[in-house]
Amino acid sequence: MDFDYGTTNNYYSSYRGVGAAKGISELLINELVNNGTYTVVDRSKLEQALKQQNRSGTMDAGTGAEIGKQLGVDAVLIGTITKFNVDKQSGGGSFMGIGGGSSKTKAIVQIDARLIGTASGDILATAKAVGEADQSDSSISIRGIGGNSSSSNEDSLLSAAVDKAVSQMVTKLAEVSKKLG
Repeated sequence: MDFDYGTTNNYYSSYRGVGAAKGISELLINELVNNGTYTVVDRSKLEQALKQQNRSGTMDAGTGAEIGKQLGVDAVLIGTITKFNVDKQSGGGSFMGIGGGSSKTKAIVQIDARLIGTASGDILATAKAVGEADQSDSSISIRGIGGNSSSSNEDSLLSAAVDKAVSQMVTKLAEVSKKLG
C-alpha cells in the first residue's frame, strides 16, 4: 500500500508533497518484485478493492489486514516516511585578502514499515531503513578574485538517499521472510 508521510518537517510537504510517498512506495514495489522474495499484488487490484470499500488515505493495521483478506494475500506492507530532509551547512573566513569557504548538503530519507498478517491483523515484522547522500562544495578567493565548485542538486541527493533506503528496506524484508517461513 502507498506509504504515509509522518514527519513534521515541512521541507517534504513544500518540496515534494504527497507524491514522494507514492513514489517511494512504487520504488519499493519494483525492488520487491525484482528481488523475488515476495509476490506483490498489482496496484490496480488494490485500488479497486479500496474503491469498493470507499476507502482512501492512510492505512492502519486493521484496515490493511481487511483489504489484504479481500485481495487474498497473506500479508500487507504498510509504512511511513519518517524523515525526508535536506540539511545544509556552510562555513568560511578570510585573512589578508585570502579567503575560503565550504558547504555541505546532506539528504536523509528514513522509511519505517510494518508487515501485517491478514489472517490475524497482527504485526508480523517491522523494518527501518535510512538512506543518506551528501555533497561538499568549496570556494576560494584571493583579493576579490575567486572561484567555486558549487551546485545545488537537492533532487539528485534526495533520489540517491531514497534509493539507498529502498534497497536497505528490501534487504531487511527479505531477511524477515526467512523468519516467517
